[in-house]
Amino acid sequence: MDRLWQESWGPENYEQQMQRSRRLRAYGLAQLIQCNHEITWRDAGESFTLRTRAAPRRGGDAALARYVAHQRDLGWLSGLYSNYTDFAPVNEHWSPDWVQRMSDGNWRTAWPRNYALKPLKAVEFDALLAPQIKEKFQPNSAYTDVHTAVAPWNYVDYDARVPGAGTFAQTLYAYGELLRHDSEVYGGPVFSEGTYHWLYAGLADGNYALVYDGRPLALEPLLPVFDLLELHPKQCDIGMGWTAHFCDPLGDWKRPENLDRAIDRFLLHTLAYGHIGWLVEEAHGIDRTCRSYYMLQQVQARYGLQAPNASPIGTAPSSSASPRPSCVTSPAPAASSTSSTPTASNCGSTTTPRSRGPSMSTASPSNSPRPVGLPPNPAATSSATPPSRAPTASITCAAPPMSSRMGAAIPSPPPKPSTAAPSPSRPRAKTACKSS
Repeated sequence: MDRLWQESWGPENYEQQMQRSRRLRAYGLAQLIQCNHEITWRDAGESFTLRTRAAPRRGGDAALARYVAHQRDLGWLSGLYSNYTDFAPVNEHWSPDWVQRMSDGNWRTAWPRNYALKPLKAVEFDALLAPQIKEKFQPNSAYTDVHTAVAPWNYVDYDARVPGAGTFAQTLYAYGELLRHDSEVYGGPVFSEGTYHWLYAGLADGNYALVYDGRPLALEPLLPVFDLLELHPKQCDIGMGWTAHFCDPLGDWKRPENLDRAIDRFLLHTLAYGHIGWLVEEAHGIDRTCRSYYMLQQVQARYGLQAPNASPIGTAPSSSASPRPSCVTSPAPAASSTSSTPTASNCGSTTTPRSRGPSMSTASPSNSPRPVGLPPNPAATSSATPPSRAPTASITCAAPPMSSRMGAAIPSPPPKPSTAAPSPSRPRAKTACKSS
């Protein structure tokens, strides 16, 4: 996870974007994911979804294929835009039967000029069109817009002709399957828009790390626990959204006396929540662009997808425990009263997560993760401390296993301490930095 995200917002002009990209690469910005937006598919107000033909005025398919190849030759991941939620009447695949029905029977509107495509039809179109896009343009990443930005309960299809009509589970499962499929087809990380991305954790590889709820994260207290424990081990979300989205609520942040403070706040939040970096735009100065890259790139390579450690308050991880290069272990031998030696498997929950295609990291296999100490041996703690939630046959991730992750069994709650014993310490999460 050693790549930062860079958005072209287009590009409006392929030649200018390629010139810009070569300049960034000349500054040493080698580990980037660059994804593009909808205007690669349209010149004006025509349909921009369910497309396999590039915008004709920008040179059509040949120009877009050349552009993607150029970006990949820089060593970057290059992704194209797709969207299986917005469905325009001018689209070549248009059919009124494929529009979502609301509970009163009317068509559900979506982005301007569009209606909402049926979730089940979205899965079919993705299965049809994504392989064609891959074959024609050879992207190795993708931005699959909107799917994690809309609440599935607001995109319920009430058409009685379709399976699962009237349930948001239909929408949730359809969009989740679509995101999984895109990652497999493009052979690289796939990102979506974010806000409801917590529902799809691990199905997309990442999302804009933002929430469209009117509460600016730049003004809110840092509350990274849920993100670090539940989302971070499964996906790599991007920045805190883009630079302006985060910084605009700060007010006058672009003034020279405020700019560095605002961007530092943006980078600090990115680190605190364990996200991959958003490359700060050159409009704020190439020195700040490079600073955002070099401050984050090596750090995120060591914490990406790594579950945090959890130790009782006031205690440090046991130094006598054997170091481990990963979080999940295989069944342990007979219990020891002093230490346990884990066998490395995969980092994550007690269930090994599904492979998501080639890693974003380009580090060599010899770059093994940094050893991290295990939490204190339960056998060495006082009787007032609750027993470990980990199964006795194995040692799991240093963070307490989460009951909902990847279908893991719900563990039994620890017994309450007796009234005569002191209250047990509550574990706290502490991010462990490890090599990718």
